Amino acid sequence: MAERLVALPSEKPGERPMANLLPFFPNAAFDHNATRAMGKAFDRACHSLHDIGQPDLVREIIAKRIIEVARDGERDPDELCVRAVKALGFSSFSNRQIV
Repeated sequence: MAERLVALPSEKPGERPMANLLPFFPNAAFDHNATRAMGKAFDRACHSLHDIGQPDLVREIIAKRIIEVARDGERDPDELCVRAVKALGFSSFSNRQIV
């Protein structure tokens, strides 16, 4: 039986953790390893964009993309991060730019 997605707690007051987006993905279920990879990817993607700000919409897009890619089986946090940031239009973003 797969575990439900559990997001890592916010590191800064006011941040919206990935768990707030679960209502958009009612059939999404991930095991512990996937959940951990997704949490790391989300944190890295948000941290990598620190210079341009992170309104709620940006974090929502990042989280949705990570969930979509993870549903397809990707478990590498760096790859999840890159694909999430690319969904924002940063087509040249790569693993080397992950903070």
